[in-house]
Amino acid sequence: MKTDSNTTRELLKLTSIKYPFFADYCNYLEKGLRKDALKCLDIFLDNTKDWDYITKATFCKTIFSVSSTTNNNLDFVFTTNLTEKLIKPTLLEMTTQEPDTYLAFKWYGQYFRNTTFIKKANELNPTDNSIKLILLNSLENDLWSSTHNLPEGYLGDIEEDEHTLELAFSLLDSLDSKMTGDFFNRFTSYKNAISEYKSSDKKPNHQQP
Repeated sequence: MKTDSNTTRELLKLTSIKYPFFADYCNYLEKGLRKDALKCLDIFLDNTKDWDYITKATFCKTIFSVSSTTNNNLDFVFTTNLTEKLIKPTLLEMTTQEPDTYLAFKWYGQYFRNTTFIKKANELNPTDNSIKLILLNSLENDLWSSTHNLPEGYLGDIEEDEHTLELAFSLLDSLDSKMTGDFFNRFTSYKNAISEYKSSDKKPNHQQP
């Protein structure tokens, strides 16, 4: 995974005093010293075993504060051990402990590619355009998964994907066209492809096995 020097510098600035082993982990990763990085991560994760909810949530809020709105520039930090042992479970706990706060839903949906969580973040904070752009990316990925095998076969649920398109165009209507780039044309292409498949003699009523 390619590292991001700017992100590393921000992470070091925020974590070097309070989370020194995590800071060392990020620093070694950025230098390409993965073996040393993982040693530091193991020590850090061992130290987090006794953390309470507030401490874990504070850590997540700290590292996600350096995240840009639309780029997954923290991905290089999220090795399997870190995500499975700390980040994912903490974000999920945040969504239940703070169900009216959109940030945990946004972060989980953005970094772990979960459209349901991004939709929830958008419901909780419908005026945040960065969430709308993240959601548009996620909806496009869902449509690609359903349609990338056309015309040979449809891999999704057509009715569900039509609802996805309705949501996508609604989001686009609420955004300035300068922010949305080529989204409109791409979603129109998916809409046309689905319409063509529905009119063909190959169309399924439900997802193909």
